[in-house]
Amino acid sequence: MRRTHTRVATALTALLLLSVLSSLAVPASLGIDQTVAATSTGRSTSAEVFLTGGGSTTHDEFAGAIAAADNGFVVAGDVNSSAPSLVFGPHTYIPTSPYTNGNDFFLASVNGNGAWDYVVGADHSQGGVSFMADVQAHAGNAVVAGYMYGPVDFGQFSLSSAVQYDAFIAQADATGNWMWATGFQTLPNSSTDSSIPQAMAVDLVGDVIVAGVFSGETDFGGTSINVSSVEVFIAKLDGMSGNLKWVVHGG
Repeated sequence: MRRTHTRVATALTALLLLSVLSSLAVPASLGIDQTVAATSTGRSTSAEVFLTGGGSTTHDEFAGAIAAADNGFVVAGDVNSSAPSLVFGPHTYIPTSPYTNGNDFFLASVNGNGAWDYVVGADHSQGGVSFMADVQAHAGNAVVAGYMYGPVDFGQFSLSSAVQYDAFIAQADATGNWMWATGFQTLPNSSTDSSIPQAMAVDLVGDVIVAGVFSGETDFGGTSINVSSVEVFIAKLDGMSGNLKWVVHGG
């Protein structure tokens, strides 16, 4: 169900994102069965090393992004919706997508001692699927970006895609409660049009910058852009509300 985009689009995404923020912390790829703590310089120290794990014993799950938080780390990934549950220490997440071999994203937090704080996802039970793209942390909160199909509920915040995959960005507090969620909706002009986030950063004041690719006519939260081929977008969202501040595109 995943969509593959060209290397050119990915390269343009990286270049445009670097032009907005001159210095970014790059999330490391992480297997779900282990985590290794590191200092802010990226070099591990014996005093901070730990090993922890979690997940499902019967189905595949993937941890695709990790970010340093105030007192630990946040990790985000995907799980096959046929898995009965994901278990991270004392915390359990049950996938909700109704599709056989569908997909749910998940967000989990682990503290500096290697103990799991929470694991959370969204409600896909009305016919949704979702995939994780990136995760960041700021001031005790975690922000996750990904793409979805169908209706997906983040607590009281309901999102839905119109045709194909559309972007979502959502922020959770220090206990895993959803604070806000927003989506970029591509209009149903073509069955192949979509919006896919690929990278994300949080600036010093907590605003969220998302970069990715899109095609067709996409509403980025009050600003619509119509393109005839795949282009790169960069959008800045208010970190307190998720509302769009600005969006640019090119390619």
